[in-house]
Amino acid sequence: MPKCRLIDALIAFAQRENVCVLGGRTDVIVGMLVRARTLAGRPIPDALIVAAAMGVDAGALATFDRGHARYGFPVVVPSAAARPWAARSQSVGASGPCSPIQSGTGR
Repeated sequence: MPKCRLIDALIAFAQRENVCVLGGRTDVIVGMLVRARTLAGRPIPDALIVAAAMGVDAGALATFDRGHARYGFPVVVPSAAARPWAARSQSVGASGPCSPIQSGTGR
């Protein structure tokens, strides 16, 4: 199925009277899907992610995918300081908490 037909079907589905969008606003979802019609790649998941952020009035979307900005919504790329697991995984070595058992020490 062509992408534009799939997007049109999702828009029609979201606008049905007997469909309630949980955790989002129908107008925002439809707006993002309309914008997705003109975008290359796989814009449907990105459109729904941005619509979810907009639906809860988030100030920005924290993501490593800078492509979300193409929907006209502010994107913040987390820094390494905001990812403590990244620094921790780099610092674990022979002296870290997962150091190998040394022979003859009983550890």
